[in-house]
Amino acid sequence: MVDAKYPPCENCLCTGNTCKSPGETTPYEWPELIGVEIMKAKTIVERSNPNVTGVPLDSGCMTLVDPVCCNRVWLCPDKKDAAQYPPCEICHCIGNNCRSPGETIRYEWPELIGVEIMKAKIIIERTNPDVVAVPLDIGCITLPDPLCCNRVWLCPDKKGRVRVKPVVG
Repeated sequence: MVDAKYPPCENCLCTGNTCKSPGETTPYEWPELIGVEIMKAKTIVERSNPNVTGVPLDSGCMTLVDPVCCNRVWLCPDKKDAAQYPPCEICHCIGNNCRSPGETIRYEWPELIGVEIMKAKIIIERTNPDVVAVPLDIGCITLPDPLCCNRVWLCPDKKGRVRVKPVVG
């Protein structure tokens, strides 16, 4: 259990840089740590923002802990124990339901069904720079939980092509 090793969770309603106060320079996101060894990433996070504790999760990280904690940064390792993706920004919407009124950025890509997974990843990240497209294992019967506002799960068929409409969340 995560709570046993770390300071008590301070609940908040924001994630990442949305937690910053106007004019604040302390970082709340670390995209540059993708690919960095997980314990080194933890050290960098904690040195650059003394208000948070880096919490290394188990490999895979398909389920993150709820509630959102203002004083924790969830670190999700890849199989080589490096930070694989930016921390999940939990949301309660999927696809175009996440779009704010008047917003023109893409949240759904139905035209990518049948496209090779890595090509789809490039297209998604180019058309919505706020998200990371995450290729899943072939089959991917169930998509990861929770919903992440900064991720698009890519479910491949047996030929490595997009099988399910990619959407934010």
